[in-house]
Amino acid sequence: MTGIDQPPDASARVASAPDTSVGDASARVANGGRLSRLGGALIDAAGAALGRARGRLFAFVPVALAIGIGLWFSLRFEPGAPAYAGVAAGAVACGILAWRGLDTWRPPAFALMLIGAGFCLAGLRAHHLAAPVLSFRYYGAIEGRVIGIDRSLSDQIRLTLDRVVLERTEPDRVPGRVRVSMHGDQGLDPVPGMVVMMTGHLAPPEGPVEPGGFDFRRHAWF
Repeated sequence: MTGIDQPPDASARVASAPDTSVGDASARVANGGRLSRLGGALIDAAGAALGRARGRLFAFVPVALAIGIGLWFSLRFEPGAPAYAGVAAGAVACGILAWRGLDTWRPPAFALMLIGAGFCLAGLRAHHLAAPVLSFRYYGAIEGRVIGIDRSLSDQIRLTLDRVVLERTEPDRVPGRVRVSMHGDQGLDPVPGMVVMMTGHLAPPEGPVEPGGFDFRRHAWF
């Protein structure tokens, strides 16, 4: 019928709609290109700065090692063998990259290698010093060899003993070293190397009294 308006053709509607997808894609490509150029410029600037500093970076070797050691001490748990293996493998990979990689990547790769080495060295030192730790309060005979003499906070003579023997205690429960404060006049003039025997109290080291406080257990371990 000629008196009724016909709806516009669907193809006309599609043709008349603005094509925004092409514009969005072009904008994304342009932004990606700018970011890529900016990243490349930053890498080139960092490489140039490291190139100018070459010959003076050796002083940062102990800094990188200290960062790795600090990372180990910041952990709240003892890393297992897989963690040490992973860190060691990463350090070796960084060492290879520092040896055979591009000049731009050599300093950061060398730094990461040293950080991993410091982490592994801290763990190695902790396991090297591992010994039984007293886990109970003890009273009885104490025998040991004097290896250190100092004074406690109460100004009493304090002896550090190794080759410790404790009465009625299995050897696998005896700590490798103990410290004993001598109260009163004991009639003893101790010297390093002397073997002494006494009766006294021993207790395990105490932890920090507040979060982040001094940890005497860690200090005694190392």
